[in-house]
Amino acid sequence: MKTRLLLLTIFINCTLWAQQPLSESIRTSSKNYIYRITPREALTLYKKNLDKVNEQFLHSLIDSFRVGTNPPFLPAGNYIFFHAVSNRERYELITIGDVQLKTINNRRDLQVMLHSGNGSIIDDANVSAGRRQLVYWPATQTYGAKAFRRKRNISVLHEKTAYYFPMQRSVKRGIKIRNLPQKLKNAFPVKNITRTLQRWRGESNYYSYFDNPVQHERKFRGFMTFSKPIYKPGDTVRLKAFVMNKNGKGLNKPLLLRLTDGSFDFDSIIAVIKPYTKGGYLHEFVLNDSLDLVLDDSYLLTLEEEKSRKYDLNEYSGNLDDDDYAAKRKVVMRGNFEYEEY
Repeated sequence: MKTRLLLLTIFINCTLWAQQPLSESIRTSSKNYIYRITPREALTLYKKNLDKVNEQFLHSLIDSFRVGTNPPFLPAGNYIFFHAVSNRERYELITIGDVQLKTINNRRDLQVMLHSGNGSIIDDANVSAGRRQLVYWPATQTYGAKAFRRKRNISVLHEKTAYYFPMQRSVKRGIKIRNLPQKLKNAFPVKNITRTLQRWRGESNYYSYFDNPVQHERKFRGFMTFSKPIYKPGDTVRLKAFVMNKNGKGLNKPLLLRLTDGSFDFDSIIAVIKPYTKGGYLHEFVLNDSLDLVLDDSYLLTLEEEKSRKYDLNEYSGNLDDDDYAAKRKVVMRGNFEYEEY
């Protein structure tokens, strides 16, 4: 069975209203300013829904057009449109290109096919599912990974342009993907708006593993603290935790330490910690390049019982959402830190 994600000549739009007002002297701009950004920057912003956009991304001004008029023709690439409205900044993340993606369901492996609007197979792209690199299989003309069926968001780099295909229920905590095909009139060569990222305002039955304790966690009390709330690349994270059961008895057994981001792109056990005293746990680790963490993001550290090891999302191929499956883990304590370049 093939599932098609339309991405013809693409216009991908994400909008964020910044929380900080502009100077009182600049209330509303009459022009939209077009900045070109790198594929790496585009993928960062796709994953964060423009939460971290700032002036560092506005480095390559290439054109402008009056607000309310059509943009000029733009070649394939990744762009930010910027203007001010009512004393606030408005950013739009725009991707223009000619790529289509189909998922191939063989009930065994993850496979996706890429082709252009005219049907030509694209066999020279760099394709990833979350953090997993996909390889091109000439026999099937697909990109894939054997024995890997998890729903990971697909990122594609092709001809110096980044594309992002949402495959998961949510790409980041608090964000929901909506597919909104719409016709555009008199614009640069655009067929469809294929997706927008919007703030998720809440469905009562949605559970976020990143933000909420699991059921098992409610059996314990205590704390987890860090040497500081914000870390930068190369820093050493030092944590201290104290874990007791409801009767006030400190745990006295080794626990798994798992590091997770909000979209499960990174979700790995990084250590097994033994208590230095009943209930007391200490650990430290360096935020080096080998972890391949994304800057300007929040990370979750969980202490878990050994039997929690089996709840590995990279090996799971069932029907539960990532959050619901992760909720089965035997977490006893958790804590969050920020990872930024400051």
